[in-house]
Amino acid sequence: MNNEKKIKYFSKEYWKIHWKFILMNIGIFLLCFLAFLSIDLLTKEFLFRWKDKENLVVDTDYQSGNSFIIFKSILHEGTTIGVFETNLTILHIISFCIFFGALWATTFIKEKKSIIVVVFLGLISSGSFGNMIDRFLFGGVRDIMNFPWVNKGVLNFADMWLVLGAVGILLSITLINLVSHFKNKKNKQNNIEVK
Repeated sequence: MNNEKKIKYFSKEYWKIHWKFILMNIGIFLLCFLAFLSIDLLTKEFLFRWKDKENLVVDTDYQSGNSFIIFKSILHEGTTIGVFETNLTILHIISFCIFFGALWATTFIKEKKSIIVVVFLGLISSGSFGNMIDRFLFGGVRDIMNFPWVNKGVLNFADMWLVLGAVGILLSITLINLVSHFKNKKNKQNNIEVK
């Protein structure tokens, strides 16, 4: 039986007890967010080729690389999954919701073993913001890489961050919960054997 009383999230006591860990989580989140966002924006800046940047004319002749990875420039005006393709406002709202939702989620994490979730929250947020910045500036997303051995689609690091972040969050939460479940089960068995 657990004698610890549960402290409500919106109480002063919760923030008094956990404020250091919450600040650390927010710091890790923002550091990961900025690092991965920088990687995405810098690679797009240096690898994407314009014929005429002022008129947003893409150099469709540009293509380099080998059979493992091909670099080419495509200004993708929609989304990879085909949702809300014509409504950029909704896509911008979703990007802000992902960022602030992920930032808020970091305040619920109170154990060191769960910090990896904070990293993946920063990763998914940077992917969302990287593509949102492109939509603000260019009316579409600058896609720069193709892996011909996988498919014919062209993507960027922001797309990879979105997928890796989502998969990472699901896997890490699942693994953390499984480990906790088996530890608790083992502790209960040890307590029964001692009695």
